[in-house]
Amino acid sequence: MLKTLITTGLILLSGMLLAQTECDRSPRTVIYTGESFNVYVANKQAPEVEFPETRLTGLYLEHPENFELDSRAANKITLIAHEDGLHSIASVDGGSGKTYLFRLIDRPGCADWYVKVELPKPVLQHQLARNRKGNIKSLMHHLFKGKRPNGYRLERYTEYEDKDRMVMEMGSVIMLIAEQWIGPKYTGTTYEIVNRGRSGFKFATDALDYYDDNIKASLGKVREISMYPLDRTLTPAPEYVSDLYSGSHRGLVFVVSENVK
Repeated sequence: MLKTLITTGLILLSGMLLAQTECDRSPRTVIYTGESFNVYVANKQAPEVEFPETRLTGLYLEHPENFELDSRAANKITLIAHEDGLHSIASVDGGSGKTYLFRLIDRPGCADWYVKVELPKPVLQHQLARNRKGNIKSLMHHLFKGKRPNGYRLERYTEYEDKDRMVMEMGSVIMLIAEQWIGPKYTGTTYEIVNRGRSGFKFATDALDYYDDNIKASLGKVREISMYPLDRTLTPAPEYVSDLYSGSHRGLVFVVSENVK
């Protein structure tokens, strides 16, 4: 009797494991908000990825030698791994100026068949976050909370080297772009401010020329500026900090701007 129960249990367990590892290559859709997504690859299988663009203008692969690329369609790419066990980070540039980040993840014998990338649909008024009085919460409110509101696409720059995301340098203080939330009318931009010096520094956000043509071209018309810490004071870098100082040598500057068409 016991032997029968054990055998039955093993059969059921085998069935459960088989169900869990069963390959599903059904077409799937990814809603792209700026966060990287996965595309599963396998030896000699050819996953196709379609982007919400009329044409693609560029492709970057971390390990291009490991993959065969077919991009004959204007807005689609097919990536074939040369063997199992291969991974890569990839980005695709679209004709609209958008960049799509994704990861090629090895899944032996079970690559994706077709992945369609779509952008979020416009958000209706009743879907927007509101405060207790029923008023729609401002984009600046969301920047301070670190919670991206509905209808905004995320562009994150923290994976780039500091030299590539440097916006400004003022003595020992540097300003780096961290991320942007891009909506149909407004863009929220977060900058990281770092004090690398040995003395305290008060960052004057009002000293920046937001009407400079180069800044307007990238940010649009600036509508609101704020900073954390609220007093805008950055302490010295950690190696210089003494008991006289408290807080952090890093801060965040938030800018809400109106998109320029």
